[in-house]
Amino acid sequence: MNPDGIHKAALLMMSLGEDEAGEAFRFLGPREVQKISSAMAALRNVTRGSIDAVLQDFIKEAETHTYPHHYYNMTAEGILNLFGSAINVERVYVPESTTAIWSIYWIMSEWADGLDENALKEFKALTVEEIPQGPPTLLDRSFVKQ
Repeated sequence: MNPDGIHKAALLMMSLGEDEAGEAFRFLGPREVQKISSAMAALRNVTRGSIDAVLQDFIKEAETHTYPHHYYNMTAEGILNLFGSAINVERVYVPESTTAIWSIYWIMSEWADGLDENALKEFKALTVEEIPQGPPTLLDRSFVKQ
């Protein structure tokens, strides 16, 4: 996570409040929690405008990566559920940039960027065949624990 990302995460967590931030921290690794917590403690003179900007960035990013709705809404069934039987779906077009492989790429790239050298090496050795076996089979791996 780059310094700007850490600063934004600190502002976001601060704006959530103690209970909600605590819930969000549960999904982060110890290193990320430490970096963001330190950045939160160092925050001074935070303006409403800076928090609003971070919240807008967060919402924009979240809307881009919403699953499964993002994919489902682009199917014939999803379109019919959104608009009802008042329309006739003649064609469903899913832009290449919104296919699942882009989400997988984004998640894997972000994950890899946060790993140390040894965990990254183990992460890169992971095969696609191992993933469908389920998370319990991977929980002892260093890239999961980090």
